[in-house]
Amino acid sequence: MANTRIFGYADPLNPKAGERLDFMISVEGRDEVEAQLVRLVHGDENPEGPGFIEQEVPSDIPAMLEVQRQYTQIGAFAVCDDPEHMLDGLQSFTLFAHVCPTLLNDERQQIMGRWSVNASKGYGLGLSPDGHMSFWVGDGEAVDHVTTEIKVVERCWLFVAATYDAATKKAGLRVIDKVSPWNSRISTVVPINLDTWSEETLRVSPVESGDTARFQLAGASEHNAGRGSFTSLLYNGKIDRAGVYTRVLTEAEIHALAGGAKPESDGLLAYWDPTAGYTENGIDDTIADTGPHGLHLHGINRPVRGMTGYNWRGADSYRISPETFGGVHYHDDALTDAKWTVTCSLDLPDGMRSGVYALRLRGGDAEDHIPFIVRARRPRSKIAVLLPTFTYLAYGNEHLAYEAPIAQAITAHSPVITPEDLEYKKLEEFGLSTYDHHSDGAGCCYSTWRRP
Repeated sequence: MANTRIFGYADPLNPKAGERLDFMISVEGRDEVEAQLVRLVHGDENPEGPGFIEQEVPSDIPAMLEVQRQYTQIGAFAVCDDPEHMLDGLQSFTLFAHVCPTLLNDERQQIMGRWSVNASKGYGLGLSPDGHMSFWVGDGEAVDHVTTEIKVVERCWLFVAATYDAATKKAGLRVIDKVSPWNSRISTVVPINLDTWSEETLRVSPVESGDTARFQLAGASEHNAGRGSFTSLLYNGKIDRAGVYTRVLTEAEIHALAGGAKPESDGLLAYWDPTAGYTENGIDDTIADTGPHGLHLHGINRPVRGMTGYNWRGADSYRISPETFGGVHYHDDALTDAKWTVTCSLDLPDGMRSGVYALRLRGGDAEDHIPFIVRARRPRSKIAVLLPTFTYLAYGNEHLAYEAPIAQAITAHSPVITPEDLEYKKLEEFGLSTYDHHSDGAGCCYSTWRRP
């Protein structure tokens, strides 16, 4: 039998007595594990102290739980709400967006499109593995593409437009430099020109992807028998105003869009403006389609909103100049919700004693505790205990010991690594702490209890 690996999390993290608690569990190497509810009394395993102490607590959870492997969708991206498949099976069309790539990682990255990786159907616009802008189409049997000659430069704003003419099978790819004195890693004083124009007659035409793909920003659709449907070809970088036309735009129209002009209505299918929807109460995960059909995008794993856009000119806040903060930053290692299915649930008794509890899981030589905190339904004690759950979450799954050169200086000794540390590091699917950096170097600003 394969080595057993047990992972899990509870939702919510801090229920009150009398409320329902869900456990999401993933196990590799076996299809059932022993389960026991415990109250955690003492967790410090220092041999000079009392050691690890837990008290078993009777519950309705079965002694043996049926379990399975669960998969985690890592990475931030946005999925289009398109119930009528208006973005599928396009004939002549144009894709366009303002983009600022932040990591070229020798892998294909999709910026926008409705592309099925495993079925090779649909269309996609993004970065080739060698860092060039690329537009590709597939008919289920063959794939063809057009790629620019000039490699993009990380952290520099560009406008990109891809066109396809169904009658001639001619595809065009236009990249226009949008570097200003304020918005990019380099400025206008650096003698570099990122403009490029490529045109090819393709050998295949894009076909409908059907249920094999969804229209996405910052990722593409993939499927396999074991895992099911998921998103791959994840993009690292910012995307500002983007859209789709059901016709081939002229060179003049493309330049107008690159300069910030409002899209013409003729043939406009969708226009996603991240600056729409900024409110006094904050910014949510919906990127509004201000075009005629309301094909809104919904962010997964919380793409970072309110970032500086292609037209930023130095304002301190989106509240001052919201139209210049249209950047949405996507990271391939972001995670705000593992979205595992519920393995079992527990209705906490009304009179359950407050404290720190866990569901203890055992299978073979493997053991794991899924912790949660029970709050009194009606507090009666004279002493209140404040548990720093914000701190727990801020440091959860931190990678400092592995990746930060300063870690040894902070701790004043060589890092102490446990087998659990190695396991979590090796998997790299449970996200980061707010003390870590994303793969493109940006700081991680979100943490969550909805993950191991």
